[in-house]
Amino acid sequence: MTRRRFRTLPALAGVWLAVAVLQGQETVVPVYEEPHHRMVFESPSTRILDVQVRPGETSLYHTHDSPILYVQLSQSQLRVETLGQPPAAPPAGRRGNPAPAAAAGGNPAPPRPGRVSSTTSYVEQPVTHRITNVGDRLFRLIAVLSRLPGDESATAADAGFSGTPEFTNHWYRAYRFTLEPGGTGPEHRHTAPVVIVQVTDGQAVATGAERHELTEAGKWAYFDPGTPHTIRNVGGAPVDMVEVEVRARP
Repeated sequence: MTRRRFRTLPALAGVWLAVAVLQGQETVVPVYEEPHHRMVFESPSTRILDVQVRPGETSLYHTHDSPILYVQLSQSQLRVETLGQPPAAPPAGRRGNPAPAAAAGGNPAPPRPGRVSSTTSYVEQPVTHRITNVGDRLFRLIAVLSRLPGDESATAADAGFSGTPEFTNHWYRAYRFTLEPGGTGPEHRHTAPVVIVQVTDGQAVATGAERHELTEAGKWAYFDPGTPHTIRNVGGAPVDMVEVEVRARP
């Protein structure tokens, strides 16, 4: 199975944006090629983006045309501009935005670490927009893009998960768990691709066909269907994780 990891210098985001401005034309790219939406992993089923927009920064116009799930790490006030429409700040909690916008005059209260949301309407109605961080803190999330048709036929148990998912739709199920210091989850496997996102700081290791060092919020691990894997807390503080199932027919 072809899989790629990516390492892109954050400074390139500013360089590419400056080039677009100098050319005097709007640059439109797929969301996974937009410099602030840095693609860190790609497989036939899944793309993982590390989205970071600093205060005052504006992304390129980028197109969403596939289902996407967001794991929020830090929130700020955003202005969203849809191509061909007047700029407007979306109302708080509007479906389809990368994160809820704040009311005028300040940033929103910090959400629970690892808040999960998803937009699936892009499948039927692609959207091209850009975002500007008009707040005073970093806007960051890990985004999981599905390249699969989705499926609702398999139960969580059939897919190899225990417990109740915190979030469910046709393309994703997401589960939240905490590993205490020294704790190790049982070795297990799933029938679907899985992305594990660390949402609090701490020290953990995820092992399977590959070894993933989980050392801070925003670190992630990916496992193919059927790959046995284990997660172990090797630090001195609890570590919170969100486990994302990219749903597909077994």
